[in-house]
Amino acid sequence: VSGGFDPAADQIRADRVDDFASYLVRVTRRLEAAHGITVDTIDPLNEPNTTYWGTRLGADGNPVGGRQEGAHAGPALQQQVLRAVAAELRAAGSGTRVSAMDETNPARSRRTGTPTPMTYAAWSTSSTCTPTARASAPPPATSPRA
Repeated sequence: VSGGFDPAADQIRADRVDDFASYLVRVTRRLEAAHGITVDTIDPLNEPNTTYWGTRLGADGNPVGGRQEGAHAGPALQQQVLRAVAAELRAAGSGTRVSAMDETNPARSRRTGTPTPMTYAAWSTSSTCTPTARASAPPPATSPRA
């Protein structure tokens, strides 16, 4: 199950963004050490500006709903998360960079105001990762590297 009871509400508490960023960086470093790999980028949010990620209670009182990973995060929360992850990566001395935003498609990114890589250029976003298999419009013109 993924997402909260209100799939349009931010699913990461604003007062816990730094904890979330720290967790992502710790897990990434542990993954690198355990497997002898280098992680180039972290995309901390999966298709965040959607309402796909909803949960409800079934007849038995147990949560049912979204079977795919994800959690809603509006553009303002996305910026908080990405800035926090970038800061944690810098503090850890990591060469890993932030990749954003993994939105459902380029048209949704433009329509909902989801930040683009250019929005993050000042604090080390390295790429965008918008799936285009379902895209209904071409992606916006942006520079993928800051």
